[in-house]
Amino acid sequence: MSYGQATGHETLPARLFANAGRYRDRIAHFYCAHGAWFPTGWATMAAQVEALAAALIARAHEPTEPVAVLSSSHHRALYWDLAALSAGGIAVGLYPSLDAATCQQLIRHTETRYCVVEDDEQLVKVLPCLAPAGPLRTIVVLQRDHPLANSPDAPGVVAHDEVLRAGLSSASAPHRRALAARTEALAAHDAAAFLYTSGATGVPKPAMISHGNLVAALRSVESMQLLVDTDRNLSLLPLACPLQRLLDYACLWLGVPCSYPDGGEQAWTELIAACPTVMVAMPHVLSDCYRAVYKPAERSPALHELLAWSRDVNRQQAHDRERGRVASGLTAQIELVRRLLSHRMRGQLGGEMRLILSVGGPVSAAVIELFDAAGIPILEGWGMAETCALGTLNRPDRDRASPRPDSIGQVAPGVELALSPDGELLTRGPHVFSGYYRGEAETSAAFTRDGYFRTGDLARVDGDGWYYFRGRQSDILTTSAGEPVAPREVERVFEADPRIKHMMVVGDDRPHLTALIAIDRAHYDEIDEATIERTIAGIVASKNIDLARALQVRAFRILPYALSVESGELTPAHTLRRTIIADKFQYLIEEMYD
Repeated sequence: MSYGQATGHETLPARLFANAGRYRDRIAHFYCAHGAWFPTGWATMAAQVEALAAALIARAHEPTEPVAVLSSSHHRALYWDLAALSAGGIAVGLYPSLDAATCQQLIRHTETRYCVVEDDEQLVKVLPCLAPAGPLRTIVVLQRDHPLANSPDAPGVVAHDEVLRAGLSSASAPHRRALAARTEALAAHDAAAFLYTSGATGVPKPAMISHGNLVAALRSVESMQLLVDTDRNLSLLPLACPLQRLLDYACLWLGVPCSYPDGGEQAWTELIAACPTVMVAMPHVLSDCYRAVYKPAERSPALHELLAWSRDVNRQQAHDRERGRVASGLTAQIELVRRLLSHRMRGQLGGEMRLILSVGGPVSAAVIELFDAAGIPILEGWGMAETCALGTLNRPDRDRASPRPDSIGQVAPGVELALSPDGELLTRGPHVFSGYYRGEAETSAAFTRDGYFRTGDLARVDGDGWYYFRGRQSDILTTSAGEPVAPREVERVFEADPRIKHMMVVGDDRPHLTALIAIDRAHYDEIDEATIERTIAGIVASKNIDLARALQVRAFRILPYALSVESGELTPAHTLRRTIIADKFQYLIEEMYD
């Protein structure tokens, strides 16, 4: 394939190979091995993607066939994802935290014949789907020297390195020519990816994303100017996360290098040695940074006062921005605050971080304030698998306003939003999926007659165009007094305090609201349970003051352990599985109403 030549249609694969010609000698990405970071150039990356795609074709892969990738953040996982797209296939990202039964169910539902797995832990999940027992014909293992790869004991299981060598060999020339023809023929309406829904209320559903959907989302990101030429993206989450996928694709689109941890259990200090400037992060990662800054203040009154002063200055700045002016004296204080906080905050993040996109739930207001004071805005937003993760974003450069901690932001370019009479968020645009794979009835129910996608999310919008997330429509509960409550609105108020990690409000057909609370035990080192109980009681009492009586939490119970994906209470996207949580802790719920 000739790198640098434009094709007849603008697609991500076409842009990839064009960029390989344009940026040939520049760094495309970094990968981590043995605690050190190594660069890979654009030409090398493109050649390997081309080789893997040619190898797919050599293994009888046909256009529109899915290729599943079951891996954590890994540069080889990205290569296979791009190879599937380039060969006219459908890239399918599966969360490595999924259990074996769910992985097998998803693979069988999509009739996937090709699956790439990171290591032995992921391999054992999908082996039962290998032919003749299931649809899989080939399983590629990224882990080097895996005993089953290329073994007669497991026909169909092959090593990544072996497939790559075959794709790079001269014998693959006919397949590379076939690949060039497939990439050239890609059109906007062609299927590109299955992005899975969170699965909070059942089995995740595959949203069918076209090449045109991807390009529309990437153009929107480009027009928002979130990325600059000097950026370096730290890719912490797997490609199964729609927002991580969008940011990684945007970096490829714009020629911005990414850094891939390549699995393993790297220490945080090793990860931030990549000196990232942008990243997508879960709230718990940001809370860990917050705690690292505030922990020494527990033993240093002077540091505690400094952090409190920094918070007050930042709040005053946000207030003045909303009014359209910042006093000159305050500007000087802001600069001093940023200098004082810079070495503490930026040291936690590699020294050069300039913005963070959050995913997987709300970030506490205290955490957002600290990062903002250090000059590192945390941008919250809203998006779904069905919208390529695009929807709204809480950008700091709109209308003289800083990011609003309680808002999901304003509409992204190219996105249409509307609210139904009952407050459901509706969206349409070129970034919106075409439907659920093999889910005709669900697809039909998902769209209005005028083409809006019914998101199932509740929201409100103010007069300035800022949107506020209220929760899922399916989560609405009604008290015995007939009062409808969106539990997520209440939970977010309490989770604004970083000492509460998760809260689940209870109250359907009950006289009042109560809550199950999961705490981050790291905040309570060497503190007895009675003190923890009093601390949480104080937080609940103080937050209740700001809530209408019907929304106040009258009782609570602290859960015996933190909620997790592994124990089944959270989805891979870290949203609550409310039914499972209620079933597990029904005894605590009954206690609160006795």
